[in-house]
Amino acid sequence: MSEVTQLSSDQINKLRTSFQLIDQDNDGKISISDLNKIHESLGITLSQTQIDEMLTAGNDGMITFPNYLSIISNDMKTIPDSNELKQALQIFSLDMNINIKELRESLLKQGGISEKDIDSVINRFKLEKMSGEEVFKGKEFWEFLTK
Repeated sequence: MSEVTQLSSDQINKLRTSFQLIDQDNDGKISISDLNKIHESLGITLSQTQIDEMLTAGNDGMITFPNYLSIISNDMKTIPDSNELKQALQIFSLDMNINIKELRESLLKQGGISEKDIDSVINRFKLEKMSGEEVFKGKEFWEFLTK
């Protein structure tokens, strides 16, 4: 059974919405221009290899919605569910306010994510306490990902 058929109708609807957001010219296909624009707006830099891999999934260098579902559903296998993510964040701190230095060092040791990507996410959910300590607002991050 393919991964796409294992998606719920709610997941497919959310993915359709995200596809439509990426398809900025509303032609029903995601082009290299669409990919670059959306990733730039998210502060993500894609290598030419990553772009080529995404575009080869579609025909004629474009990604249709079925191609998009196939690509994303493969990526969704590696995304932890809501409870797993919450438990992982609570390993650092029960209230999920995590010392940024500690979180950053841990993520770098784990590998698989660049320093630039780590900083991009951390900076979006950073809080500086009155003591000067910088913390990652894990609860807000978790709520953002699970809403």
